[in-house]
Amino acid sequence: MDAESYSKALACLDKAQVGRLLKHLGQSEKELDDLSKITLAVADWITHLGMFSDAQMYRALGFIKPALLQFSNTPTDHPSLACTVVVCDGRWVSCSNADGFLDAENFEEVTEMPDIAVTHIVCDVRQLYSRMEARTRHIMRKESPDAV
Repeated sequence: MDAESYSKALACLDKAQVGRLLKHLGQSEKELDDLSKITLAVADWITHLGMFSDAQMYRALGFIKPALLQFSNTPTDHPSLACTVVVCDGRWVSCSNADGFLDAENFEEVTEMPDIAVTHIVCDVRQLYSRMEARTRHIMRKESPDAV
């Protein structure tokens, strides 16, 4: 699937934002691999939260990339790995199997937060990926009703 088709299923990122993010990732807009698709979906979720600048989002995506890469490399015939991304107190970003947190204000990686977090916003990446797959299938059926 290409970036233009996939971006139709995104809730918040516009075409220009998708293009900039893919350029930042070094990914072609012509054919998206699973890592690019899930990265765009998580970027869309982060944008939906409305608390990070593009620079903070790009840095957060870089921090969680190992978890997204592991998730995207899971064979389709195996149950998907649990994968979550969390934003704590609107500042600290982490994910499944991470060794610490990214301070989104200072772009520093730390092994622990300086204080106990009160607010946790969690994204279940497996469910987000499933939702995006369903949305893209629905959009493709609407655009090509005669396609099998």
